[in-house]
Amino acid sequence: MVRVYESMFLIKLGSRAIDGQEDGASVGTEKVMDDIRNVLLKNDAQIEEDKVWDKRRKLAYLIKKENEALYYLVEFSADSSVIDKVKARLRINENILRFVIFNKDK
Repeated sequence: MVRVYESMFLIKLGSRAIDGQEDGASVGTEKVMDDIRNVLLKNDAQIEEDKVWDKRRKLAYLIKKENEALYYLVEFSADSSVIDKVKARLRINENILRFVIFNKDK
């Protein structure tokens, strides 16, 4: 059954990652956002909307030794059976500090 989902990602920032450039410590945020979109599209999801919610926001507490992150919001439609596959694939990306996926249909 196809449902509408909304997800929020906290993406690790590097010294120049905010400009989408790579440095020695981390991958640029643009590449991480492309990776997220590719994971969704490869699992037959249709992205309705994606946007940067906040480019640089201070975190309430350290996550993986980071105190700031980029907030990335994605709304997509997908079959409910692929959500676990998407979550498993996104968990292995070390540049995604945290993410959450909500069912928006309710």
